[in-house]
Amino acid sequence: MSIAPKPSFVKLPNVRGLHATCLDFLVARFPAIPQPVWKKRILEGKVLNLAHHPISLETPYLPGERLYYFREVPEEAEIPFYETIVFQNEHLLVVDKPHFLPVTPGGKFVNQCLLYRLQKKLNNPDLVPLHRLDKDTAGLVLFSCNPTTRALYDNLFLHEKVRKSYLAVCIRTTDAIIPPAQTITNRLIPGEPRFLMKIAEGPVNAITEVNLLAIKDQRAFFRLCPITGKTHQLRVHLASIACPILNDPYYPAVVPCTQEDHTHPLQLLAKEISFPDPITQHTLFFQSTQKLLEWHWSEVF
Repeated sequence: MSIAPKPSFVKLPNVRGLHATCLDFLVARFPAIPQPVWKKRILEGKVLNLAHHPISLETPYLPGERLYYFREVPEEAEIPFYETIVFQNEHLLVVDKPHFLPVTPGGKFVNQCLLYRLQKKLNNPDLVPLHRLDKDTAGLVLFSCNPTTRALYDNLFLHEKVRKSYLAVCIRTTDAIIPPAQTITNRLIPGEPRFLMKIAEGPVNAITEVNLLAIKDQRAFFRLCPITGKTHQLRVHLASIACPILNDPYYPAVVPCTQEDHTHPLQLLAKEISFPDPITQHTLFFQSTQKLLEWHWSEVF
């Protein structure tokens, strides 16, 4: 059994009468976990309320309450790819993340995540990621090392002062002419299944600047600059222009898979990140040293 060293939390929706008990809510919120498993965790004191006291099977559903729980999976194999520390000071940590490694625990991944690896390696339980990358995406991730200055770095993202660029190798599914530069704007909302995103009508909440770098046969090579940071934004936007990212198992359609194939990583890399440091007032710029498997166009760097 692999159990997370720290609890995760979930907030109960502020809707009265939605469920009778906290157990009912957990079963509905996490359909992949059977009710007997949640009962066992509760009886073992592994589900806590806002005061960090164990709940019971009869604890009533309270709108707005937080529940803390420890993620666990029967067994968890080590992910055989490793991160590189690019920069570190008392306030900030910059890490070059490999493909296949999640930033935080989730799903079948508990201890095998970038956050727990770094907290253990650096002996710093205060490490917190300032943003996210998909598990399948490689590249740069920023972490706050110091709770007293964390808000300063959070505000950089809140006020869109962080500039990121990605590289992607895509499948050119049509013979249509791809503009050398375009800005994709639309609205992204959760789809079905719930881990997918889809384009919907309504106010724009997802913006990506897309620059075509090269085309060779049925491959298109792009540099992407996301202005917003919605889940799966780059993957959905490229699929929407008939250029899905090579080895993407979700877009434009979900590819059934019983075991993760480490020989075909998603060809998406968070290559560069820059921002004004809120403490020194200097502009910081970092670049990943990783390269995509099919990226043979050295002149575009």
